[in-house]
Amino acid sequence: MALLSRALLVAACAGSASLMFIRYRRKCAIKTFLREMPKVELHVHLDGSFDEERLFHWAKLRSDILPASVKCFWDGTEIRVKEAVRYSPHLLVDKEKADMSAEDIVLAVTRGLRRGEDAFGIVVRQILCCICHCPTFAEEILSSAGDGNAGAGIVGVDIAAGEAHFKPEEPNLRQPHVLAMQRANELGLNITVHAGEEGPASNVMDAVKTYHAKRIGHGQGCPTSSYETGGFAGEDWRKHPLKQFQTDGANLSINTDDPSVFATCIEEEMLICINKMGLTLRDMATCNVNAARAAFAPEDEKELLVSKILAYCFARKK
Repeated sequence: MALLSRALLVAACAGSASLMFIRYRRKCAIKTFLREMPKVELHVHLDGSFDEERLFHWAKLRSDILPASVKCFWDGTEIRVKEAVRYSPHLLVDKEKADMSAEDIVLAVTRGLRRGEDAFGIVVRQILCCICHCPTFAEEILSSAGDGNAGAGIVGVDIAAGEAHFKPEEPNLRQPHVLAMQRANELGLNITVHAGEEGPASNVMDAVKTYHAKRIGHGQGCPTSSYETGGFAGEDWRKHPLKQFQTDGANLSINTDDPSVFATCIEEEMLICINKMGLTLRDMATCNVNAARAAFAPEDEKELLVSKILAYCFARKK
């Protein structure tokens, strides 16, 4: 009897070990699938994507003239972002010196991104951001995003850094941004607006109807960002809005928002969706296809992206 009990114990331990190994292999397989899958990310801020070690390196080398050397900084920096970036050139200008304009910043960023594209075989486009509490930026953003910068890969405009401009009681914030987005719509520019991240659902409707938004910033979900900023205040990830969006069949994608700030990457965000929200690999592939189809890009480029994603998924299914 003792020998039998011992044998059963050994068998049970072996079974548990096998189960643990299967689970381990499954986790590795999921990570590998996500890492190797062609990915499209729509919501990434450039100033939240710097490699902190490289940033610190340049800060030490040019501490005395750092604001005046933004152009050199961009030309020498490898950007970690691999899909798309949005930023406000005005926030990168040294306000105490007049040696660089917002337009100079756009050109410097473009040079840096082109180097990244060549080095890593990726495609990166730019969305220029108006800033909620700085309505005076809006007019120049439209100028920078116009046809004169088509070669820079600027594909749209955004309003970021808060939702106070939606409030009727804030006309000094609302009116300039409404007029800017109406003008952007007349010019045929793609428009996305941060909405519903910290404000009510009515902001989302306002963004679409009044600001002519084609996409909603943070409607492209950013799991870690939403948790860290308090947009999602719960502890049960299964109650995250992204889970409900998926259940309702909404058109959503997964993004990092500020990968360096939140120490994350697109694969980690997808793993949160799978491991904590209960979404599936199929859901992640669908979100990826959604992102490709919602990209501010020509239809032939979008279909090429979609075909690459589907070909990858189909090949791994065999």
